[in-house]
Amino acid sequence: IEKAQIKTILENLGFKVSLAGSTYTTAVPSWRKEDVQIPEDIIEEVARIYGYHNLPSEIMVGALPKQMGIHTFEFETKVKNTLKGLGAIEVYTLSLVPKSFVGKDALRVKNPLGSDTEYLRTSLVPSLIEAANNNKRESKFSLFEMSNVYLPKQNELPEESLHLAGITKGYSYREAKGFVEALLDSLKIQAEFEIKGDSIEVSHRNTVIGFIEKLPGASYAYELSMEALFYNHKEYDSYQAPSKYPAQVED
Repeated sequence: IEKAQIKTILENLGFKVSLAGSTYTTAVPSWRKEDVQIPEDIIEEVARIYGYHNLPSEIMVGALPKQMGIHTFEFETKVKNTLKGLGAIEVYTLSLVPKSFVGKDALRVKNPLGSDTEYLRTSLVPSLIEAANNNKRESKFSLFEMSNVYLPKQNELPEESLHLAGITKGYSYREAKGFVEALLDSLKIQAEFEIKGDSIEVSHRNTVIGFIEKLPGASYAYELSMEALFYNHKEYDSYQAPSKYPAQVED
């Protein structure tokens, strides 16, 4: 749009305009002070009088915007609802734990509030054991928690890994294992269970998902990696085509 035409449009709208080089200086009329407050408002005044239909229609150029990251909120909700449907109760415990809850490589807080909140946890199981032991009323129940653990890395910030852990009290081993199997079935994950020392390793196609372990008394605990569950789960079962030559069954 020609400079003179821009100046004329604005002056006809009551603006006072002065031009120095390619810079327009405008004084907004008193009756427009509420809706003309930034430079883009003045550009809009010129465009609407000049006519939007007279402006060229060009597709914006530039690099494609980055894709949004993978969000796992719906997946996490599905896992929680599955366990709740099996009768488990969700709990939340503190990320800061005493020294007895962690191994020797765990990260220690510089200014802990007390000895019971001194370290960043590397596993959810000890906190769930404490929560289960604090329940003196029920003899048979199942708890679970989905939260971060903090795995130390040398000279770097810790790796925050989302884990799912659960504890059963008063259940048999078959029943406790059933919580894990039912969850994996709902996620279409065909897992393998292998005895490794005092615990049972849960894996899928050579990828370790987590473990199940026996605790003192009639209690069992499991801990699974949410990342491993997310990247190995399926929304639907794999399609299997029917046989071209169905069996002929005769009595």
